[in-house]
Amino acid sequence: MALLQWKSSLRRSSSVPVLNSWQNHTTPCNWTGIECSRNAPLVVTTISLPNSSVSGRLGELNFSALPFLNYIDLSSNSLIGEILPSIGTLFALSYLDLTDNMLHGRIPSEIGDMRSLSQYLGLSLNNLTVHIPPSLGNLTMLMDISIHLNDLVGPILEELWKLTNLVNLELSGTSLSGQIPTSISNLTKLRLLYLHSNQLSGPIPPSLGNLKEMQDLELANNHFTGGIPISFCNLTQLNILYLAMNQLTGYVPQEIGWLSNLTSLVLYTNQLRSPIPASIGNLTRLNYLYLYENQFMGFNPDEIGNLVNLEVMFIADNQISGSIPATFSNLTSMRRLSLFDNTLSGPLPQEFENLTGLVELSLFNNSLSGNLPSEICKGGQLETFNVANNMFTGRVPRSLKTSPKLDHHKRNFHNLALAISFPTCIALILATFIVIMAFHRRKTSQQTTAIQRRDVFSVWNFDGKLAFEDITSATEDFNERHIIGAGGYGTVFKAQLQGGRLVAVKKLHPTEVEMTDEKMFLNEIEVLMKIRHRSIVKLYGYCSHPHYKFLVYDYIDRGSLHVTLENEEVAKELDWPKRAAIVRDVAQAIYYLHHECNPPIIHRDITSNNILLDSAFKAYVSDFGTSRILKPDSSNWSELAGTYGYIALDPQVITVISCDVELSYTSVVTTKCDVYSFGVVVLEIVMGRYPRELQSITFAGQREKLALDNLDQRPLLSMMEEDISLLVKVAFACQQTSPQARPTMKDVYHILMHHPSSYCFPTTSEF
Repeated sequence: MALLQWKSSLRRSSSVPVLNSWQNHTTPCNWTGIECSRNAPLVVTTISLPNSSVSGRLGELNFSALPFLNYIDLSSNSLIGEILPSIGTLFALSYLDLTDNMLHGRIPSEIGDMRSLSQYLGLSLNNLTVHIPPSLGNLTMLMDISIHLNDLVGPILEELWKLTNLVNLELSGTSLSGQIPTSISNLTKLRLLYLHSNQLSGPIPPSLGNLKEMQDLELANNHFTGGIPISFCNLTQLNILYLAMNQLTGYVPQEIGWLSNLTSLVLYTNQLRSPIPASIGNLTRLNYLYLYENQFMGFNPDEIGNLVNLEVMFIADNQISGSIPATFSNLTSMRRLSLFDNTLSGPLPQEFENLTGLVELSLFNNSLSGNLPSEICKGGQLETFNVANNMFTGRVPRSLKTSPKLDHHKRNFHNLALAISFPTCIALILATFIVIMAFHRRKTSQQTTAIQRRDVFSVWNFDGKLAFEDITSATEDFNERHIIGAGGYGTVFKAQLQGGRLVAVKKLHPTEVEMTDEKMFLNEIEVLMKIRHRSIVKLYGYCSHPHYKFLVYDYIDRGSLHVTLENEEVAKELDWPKRAAIVRDVAQAIYYLHHECNPPIIHRDITSNNILLDSAFKAYVSDFGTSRILKPDSSNWSELAGTYGYIALDPQVITVISCDVELSYTSVVTTKCDVYSFGVVVLEIVMGRYPRELQSITFAGQREKLALDNLDQRPLLSMMEEDISLLVKVAFACQQTSPQARPTMKDVYHILMHHPSSYCFPTTSEF
C-alpha cells in the first residue's frame, strides 16, 4: 500500500509517534492523521500530519495511488527533495499545505492541473527556486496562496491576476523583481497582499486602490519609487499599511485620514517630505505609527493627540521642529515614544505625567529645554529613558530615581543630573578649568621630581584623585588569586576599592607594538571613556606607562554569557524572555557604538565571552575597542581581529575575513563585522551552545529549521514560537556572506524592539 511504502522510506519512522498506528493488516481509516470517505467504498481522502517530526522524501509518496485525496497537510516537518510532477494527478485535491519543510527545486507546472484546488496552496518556508509557473493561473477557484520565503526569481506573472477568487496572496521574502502589473486590480476579493522583502521596483500602481476589500497591504523592503497613491483612500477596510524601506518620495496624502480602520501605519525609511498631514488625527483606531528616517519637517500636528489607542509612535530621525504638543498627554495607551534626532525645542509638557504606561521614552538629540516633569515616571513602567543632547535644566525627577524598572540605571543618575544641568553650569566649569590649568603650570616644575619617583599613572578614581595605589593594593600587586578571567589581550582581576566599590581591572599583556604607540593608545582611551550606555560596561579609567597598562571597568557580578550557558542550573534560570532581553540589550549596545558614537566604534570581537550578565541577567557588552587599542595603526586593521567562529569566512576564496574585510582585496573595516558576530551570538543564545552544526548547511530554510529543531531545552519559562523564530531569522540575516546584504544594527534593533509581526529579513542560501 502507498502509505506503508512511504512510511518505510522515512527516516527513523519507528520513532515517530504519530506513525505508530500505521501497521499492516489494519485499516488506514483508523490510522493517526488519515481520514477516509464516509460512504463505501472506503478510500483515503485526507493526510493530516502537521508538525509531526516526519523526515524523508516527499517524492517517495505515490500520489497516483491516492487519487481521491482532497486534503493534504504535511506542514512543519522535515521533508526533503523535489515536489514531483505526479502531484498533478490529484484532481480532487482542494487543500495542499507543504509549508515549512526543506523542499527544493522548481514548483512543478503540473500543479496547475489540480483544478479543484480551492481552499489553500501553501509552499512557504522551503528552498523552492526559479519562477512561479504560469500554470498557476489555471487554479481559478483558489482563495489562498502562500509561497513566501523561498528563492523564487523573475517578475510577478500576469497569469496570477486571473485568480479572481483570491482572498490572500503571500509572495514575500523571495527575489521577485519588476513592477506590480496594473491588472492586479482584477483581484477584487483580495484582503491580504504580502509582497514585502522582494526586489520589486517602479511606482506603486494606483490600481491597488480598487481593491476595496483589502485589510492588510504590505509592500515594504523593495525598491518602489514615486509617491503614495491617493487612490489608497478607497481602501476603507484597511487595517495594516506597510510601505517601509522603499524609496518613496513626496507627501503623505491628506486622504490618509479616510482610512478609519487603520491600526498600523508603517512608512519608515523612505524619502517622504513634510508635513505630516493633520488628517492623521482621524485614525483613532491606530495602534502603531512608524514614520522614522524620512524628511518630515515642520510641526507635529496637534491632531496626533486624537490617537487615543496609539501604543507605539516612532517619528525619530526626521526634521520635525517646534514644541511637543500638549495634546500628546491624551495618548494614555502609549507604551513606546521615540522622537529623537529631530530639532524639537521648548519644554517637555507637564502633561506627559499622564502617560503612565510608558515603557520607552527616547527624546535625545533635540533642543528641548526646561525642567523635566517631576512625575515623568509616575506609572512605574519606564524601562528606557533617553533625553541626552538636549538643554534640560534642573534636578533629576524623583520618579525616575524611584522607578522599579529603572534600577539598573540608578548608579548613572549622577551623569543625568550633570547632563540636564549643563547649560547652567558650563560657565562655572570653564572658569574652574582655567584656574586649575594656571595652578597646574605653576606647580609643574615642583611635581616633576615627585612624578619621576612615583611613576604616576594615568588612572583617576571616582573622586578625581590618583587611584593607582588603590588598584595595586586591592589586587595585592596583581596577585593571581584575584584573577577572574584571562584572554588573548590581558588578564582580568577583581578589585575592591576603599569604600567597598568593586571594579574589574584588565591588565594588558605587554607587546612591543603597543608600548611604542603611547599617543594613539591615549587617543583611543579618550574616545572609549566618553561612551555612556546602559548596556556597555563602563570604563572608569586607565593606567598608561612605558612598562605597564591596565583598564578599570565596572564589575559585573554574574560573569560572561558563555559561562552562564555552560552552567546547567543557571541556564535553566535564563528563560526565554530573559534570553530575548539579552539579544535586545546587545543589539542596542552595538547600535549605539555604530550609529550614535562620533566617530563610530567597531567592536571587532562580539562573542558570548565578551557579553557579561549581572545578577538580574541584564546584559553588558565588554572589551569593545580593545583590538584597536592594542593595534591602533590603520595599516594593521587588515590583520585578523576577533574570535574564530564569530568572524566571517569567505567560502569561495578561502581567505580569512577580518570582520567583513576580505584580506586579499581591501583593508577597510566596516561595522558589518559586528553584525555578523552578533548573528552568531544570537544563535548561541537560542541553541544554548555555539552553533557548530549549522556551518556545513547551505540552504537558508534548512538552516533555520535545524536551529529551531535544536533550541535549548533548559529554559523553564516558555516563549511564543513566533518570537523565537524572529530571533533565528535575525541571526541568519546578520550572517549573510555578503557584507552589503547584512542589515545594519539600527535595522536589527528597531525590528527586535518594534517589529511588525509580518516583517521578514531577506535570506540567502549561504551560511
